[in-house]
Amino acid sequence: MARNIHFCTMHPAIKLLPAAVAFCLPALIIPAQTPQAPASSFTGRSIKAIGYEVGGGSTMIDLKSTGLIAQANGQAKVEARRTVTTVEAKIEALTSPTQLGTEFLTYVLWAVSPDGRAINLGEILLDNNGNGKLKATTQLQSFSLFVTAEPYSAVRQPSEMLILENALRENTKGKIFVVNNYPLMKRSQYQKMGNPLALSLDLKKVPLEMYEARNAVEIAKSQGAEKYAPEVFSKADGGLKMAENALARKANRKEIISLARQAAQSSEDARALAAERQEEERIAMERAAAAAAAQAQAEEKAKAEAAAQRRGGGNQGSGGSFGGGSDWVNGWR
Repeated sequence: MARNIHFCTMHPAIKLLPAAVAFCLPALIIPAQTPQAPASSFTGRSIKAIGYEVGGGSTMIDLKSTGLIAQANGQAKVEARRTVTTVEAKIEALTSPTQLGTEFLTYVLWAVSPDGRAINLGEILLDNNGNGKLKATTQLQSFSLFVTAEPYSAVRQPSEMLILENALRENTKGKIFVVNNYPLMKRSQYQKMGNPLALSLDLKKVPLEMYEARNAVEIAKSQGAEKYAPEVFSKADGGLKMAENALARKANRKEIISLARQAAQSSEDARALAAERQEEERIAMERAAAAAAAQAQAEEKAKAEAAAQRRGGGNQGSGGSFGGGSDWVNGWR
């Protein structure tokens, strides 16, 4: 999916210039990376990114609601250094993600580079009041920061359920630029076929990560991972069984969570690989169909030309015989 990126400041690959110079750079259009999945899996949306001053100290930004959960809000402290950028996000007034759909179980904080590379900064775990915190790092210096609802925390690409997005404050050290038509994963890629998984969460007895792992395996299965990525899906399914066994024997909570996270990650790998292989299969079938149609057209053309030549040769032969007969008659006379 093509995306145009309009800069009000520098690309992170450009060496930092003084602010007065950097903010006067002409607009640039940089080709964006395309996720390894069919275009039909995504929906486009314009998102705002911020270019942070490297070495300028920490700065605050707001995280404002997109309207899906109107009362939700947040803020983040961002500090860009030469080698790493730290992000400390605080979120308030989020509701359970299952209210957006049974396939959604958690929230994830993202940093998206100007060329479209999505970095999953981590899962935002909520307390009983719908508040959460997350401290993370990234090597990006210019990026969009936003929160999405997801079916499990190991997702590779943000879903279209965008809850909060970054916004400048009056004193924020940075400049906004816009990424047009950024691809967000359609929720249909995470909706399970058939009956939805029963999701009456009992987090006192079962860790959230277990629900996410079950969700991840079911989604991968519904997206054809058993057929198109059997080796990876088998690992995911086996990992979930190990996590379920650990839960059943009341193992240490950390062990259960670790196993569940591994199963979810393997499930996401299987889902993504299945989507990629299905797209490759679709392209190969289209090419084969086009080649077959071209060959059939060429054969039809060759047959028509051969038939025309036969007709032309037959007419010429008939004319010669008749002409020879006429000469014989004239000679006889």
